[in-house]
This record gives sequence, C-alpha cells and structure tokens, in this order.
Amino acid sequence: MAPGTEATPAVSAPTDRSQPPPAVPTEAPNRPKLLRRIDPEFNQRMLDDMGRNLVVMVDLTIRSDGTVAAVAPQGLMTRSMQRVLVAAMEQWRFEPLLQQRVHRIELEFNTNP
Repeated sequence: MAPGTEATPAVSAPTDRSQPPPAVPTEAPNRPKLLRRIDPEFNQRMLDDMGRNLVVMVDLTIRSDGTVAAVAPQGLMTRSMQRVLVAAMEQWRFEPLLQQRVHRIELEFNTNP
C-alpha cells in the first residue's frame, strides 16, 4: 500500500452456513481469526480518485481451511480499485473454521498525510 494509506479491517456480523453462502450474511456468535493480511497496493491515480477517506464493506466467503473463496466489495469503487482490493484479499488467511461461511468486514482507507 502507498505511504500514508492504511486499511484497517473492522469485523462485524460473521455468518455460518452449511449451504453455499447467501448473498446477505446473517449473524453468528464467533468471528474468524485473521492470520495473514495482504494490503491492497493502490496506484497514485486510484488514491487520487479515492479522495481522503473511503469506507468499503466487503463480504468474504471463507472456506473451512481458512482460505478465501470469494471477495465481494459492497458500495462504490472503481473497477480497477475493486480488482486490486479483491486480488489482495484473496490472499488473506484465517484460522480453520468448522464450515465455510460468509464474513462481512469494514475497511477504511485513509489517505490523509
């Protein structure tokens, strides 16, 4: 990630499902533990387009082995920013789970000096 930017995941309302994940997650008692986080590396043009702050909700489908099966950003982002974000988050790793689940997180990108 470029200097002066940071992505801080704020975890909210994870879900557990034995079937393929639904489009909208529902609440579950435990949140998965993040073991490895790769930050997206936005280029300067993307950062300029972003403005000072950007908050994005992301639905992650996490497999039972802790790898990420799918990344679905919610809200307004350019396609190029979505590609960079998805490529980074697909590399995230969590502690193994009992079953695949959808987990919603909030990312805040701050480009203030």
